[in-house]
Amino acid sequence: MSSALLLCLGSLGWSDRARAACVCKTWRQVLQQPNLWRSLDLSDNQNAGQWLPALMHCPAFRQHLKDLNLQYAVGVTDSHLKHLQGAPLEHLNLNVCQDLTDDGISGLILKAPLLCTIQLYWLPRISDTVLYCIGATCPALTRLNLSGCIGISDGGIKAIAKTCHHLTDIDLTKCMKMQASRLWQTAID
Repeated sequence: MSSALLLCLGSLGWSDRARAACVCKTWRQVLQQPNLWRSLDLSDNQNAGQWLPALMHCPAFRQHLKDLNLQYAVGVTDSHLKHLQGAPLEHLNLNVCQDLTDDGISGLILKAPLLCTIQLYWLPRISDTVLYCIGATCPALTRLNLSGCIGISDGGIKAIAKTCHHLTDIDLTKCMKMQASRLWQTAID
């Protein structure tokens, strides 16, 4: 296997790599390298809801995807997240994917115990249910963004605080149900 070919194909974006894998057997073998499929950035993508199911049928993505960015992606629903279940995700950005609900996000998180970073900025349809799943599943969590998640409360934060001992960064800006006195008590307990 040529390192020059790996370098050239590796410099392509994810959609071009997927197309290149269809060219010939040699290219397909080169493109099975795990390090080429560890990250997927569909941020601001207008067709993300259509791309996700197709990409997750690719064994390389399903087996090696660690970093997924869907920030501001259009058309992503709970049913699309089911295609991601089982991927060894460590970093997940679902910021402003406002069609997502507790069911979809919880289902994904329950199958992603390696998550270290979760970005859920401005998801008004989620509640403490997601936080209970994070607390039960993601002990390695270090960073959590819940800014603008108006449906979460002190109870969900307490569940995370009990089990996510590596958490060093949490954004609770504009979480309207949070009560400062209870949050302070959670922090010192």
